[in-house]
Amino acid sequence: MENPVKEQVKKIPNRPGVYIYRNASGEVIYVGKAKSLRKRVQNYFHSPRALPFNVRYLIDEIASLEFIITGSEMEALILECNLIKKHRPKYNINLKDDKKYPFIAITINDSYPRVFFTRKIVRDGPLYFGPFTSARAVRRTIKSIQTLFPIRNCKGPRPGKSASTPCLNFHLERCLAPCVGEVRQEEYRRMIDQVILFLKGRHQDLIQHFERRMWDYSRQEDFEKAARVRDQITALKHMIEEQKISLDEEMDLDIIASAHKEEIACIELFSTRGGKMVARDHFLLEGVKGVEERVYLSSFLKLHYQETPFVPQEILVSTDIEDRELIEQWLTQERGSRVRVSVPLKGEKKRLMEMAAENAYYDLDFLAEKRRTEKESESGVLVELKEILDLPRFPRRIEGYDISTIMGQSSVGSMVVFEEGRSKKSDYKRFRIKTVDGQDDYAMLAEVIGRRFGRWLDQTSLWDSSFKKIPDLIVVDGGKGQLSVSRKRLMEMSLENLPIIGLAKRMEEIYKVDEDRSLSLPPKSEALKLLQRVRDEAHRFALSYHRKLRDADTIRSILDEIPGLGEKRKQLLVDHFGSFQEVVEATLEELYAVKGIPRAVAESIFRHFHRF
Repeated sequence: MENPVKEQVKKIPNRPGVYIYRNASGEVIYVGKAKSLRKRVQNYFHSPRALPFNVRYLIDEIASLEFIITGSEMEALILECNLIKKHRPKYNINLKDDKKYPFIAITINDSYPRVFFTRKIVRDGPLYFGPFTSARAVRRTIKSIQTLFPIRNCKGPRPGKSASTPCLNFHLERCLAPCVGEVRQEEYRRMIDQVILFLKGRHQDLIQHFERRMWDYSRQEDFEKAARVRDQITALKHMIEEQKISLDEEMDLDIIASAHKEEIACIELFSTRGGKMVARDHFLLEGVKGVEERVYLSSFLKLHYQETPFVPQEILVSTDIEDRELIEQWLTQERGSRVRVSVPLKGEKKRLMEMAAENAYYDLDFLAEKRRTEKESESGVLVELKEILDLPRFPRRIEGYDISTIMGQSSVGSMVVFEEGRSKKSDYKRFRIKTVDGQDDYAMLAEVIGRRFGRWLDQTSLWDSSFKKIPDLIVVDGGKGQLSVSRKRLMEMSLENLPIIGLAKRMEEIYKVDEDRSLSLPPKSEALKLLQRVRDEAHRFALSYHRKLRDADTIRSILDEIPGLGEKRKQLLVDHFGSFQEVVEATLEELYAVKGIPRAVAESIFRHFHRF
């Protein structure tokens, strides 16, 4: 049978842009960019045997095609990156871990900036360094900064608490107490400039600066301050000694090597700043079977540098990449100055590339073995669960449900999904309770179950991947009561054959349909641990949504006091910041950045929370 999209190809314009393939359920399965949309899309259907391994499977799934014309190939590349990030299509190369990586942020727009750990990026906000794959390494770096520099660690755009006296950190000489005017703004800013030098790896510049200060204090016979600066120099030199690798050139450089096996690739990233090695990270790519290294390395650069606010002046890669010149143009635009992507051929850079490649192969073997062990372990758990619960099939897809409410206010339900024993967060769903008034957890759970499986029965809703599959096992948080109302709702929908259990927290008892006695498993049972993870994740997900709604209500009630804020603008603030605390702590620049909020209104909000 000929693919229905083949006829559409003739109507596609010969222009740069992005093309989007969907499957029969309406799910986005691939996003690509092209200098000529017509030529690129035609290639998929003319000679399928010449296509890479994974693309042949893609063609069989394509049910519809969309395209977006752009003004240039550069615009197409940026749009492609954004759409891949949004949809995470199964046939695009994706970073395995979709978590948000940690950064170090400096609130340079504040009068007295602070340095802190964050996973959230606010454009035109703080100055960011990262991303890092190790949260522990980030916190260790921040601790080093606080050892070297007496900067404030209190939250909010203004230093200090409501008290008029400095905190303990001032007395321990860990903070200069800008909250009570113990340090001038200019002096504090100079210290923040030194922190930035430290994070950029400009350690030699920093040592020279410290040495000049130490000798100035000595000449002034202020030996106490001179000794304090001397200790800073000693601590900084000790940190530098731990960085064994260095380059002759004092430049910002990323070194990227790769290794692949079957469907996964490991990307090794060495980051040098000011000629010093400051970070070493590895990333796992999925969906690379039959894909050339030059192609998946190109995909990695687009995925990685779209997420990080810092782009180095040079990026070394282990092989020449696809679309190199275009990616250089894009990165140059992001950095604001020339960025070069190249393959090192000799010297120290070549040696570092070989070292990165060796690490990539080592990490790949380790990660591949870890995945194999995890798969075997997960498979064993599913076998155990099938036997214990007497299920008709392996519980490859498990869905967990819970309710969160306080006195019937801001009531919500959650649905979490585990496939092959691992959470599948892209299929999680939240439900705001619509039909139940007051505190009736049973009725709320019945509403959530009805809405979820009503979506599955309504074939027009199957464009949403969360609802298009039926679970092999349903887990509700609770005992006989919760199980009974959920089962009754399924029977009303003629879905009584769906396996469902209740898992009560008090004694970790499992309740099954039509069985009076509960089932208790040994505490060390892997099957019980998996059910607990599903139950606890459903509880966590429901609770986080409940808190978000309560925070939103709190924000709205507080914002009622500010003139010029209608419901629409309140919603914009809720959507942008997410919590009451973040609105309160927002800087004026962050408030200016909220689309739809006029500058005068932003200033009113800032004055309301920062009266001084």
